[in-house]
Amino acid sequence: LGETGLPLAVAPVLAALQAGPPSPVKLAALDALLALHAGEALPSLEALRASETDPAVQARYGQVMAQLGPAHTP
Repeated sequence: LGETGLPLAVAPVLAALQAGPPSPVKLAALDALLALHAGEALPSLEALRASETDPAVQARYGQVMAQLGPAHTP
């Protein structure tokens, strides 16, 4: 979905993250949001990062958030 570049892809990618998929799927979804330049996803990403238990995924949330909006850097 991220490769489409369509803003309509942001909502399904966020929904996939919220469904609690395995870590590799979360990482791919985060990369997709970055490819979509989905700054509007920042509030959702903050909440999802706070509940993430995998340190690698939590770190990737921070990286993606920093690239999407410097005001939201951890």
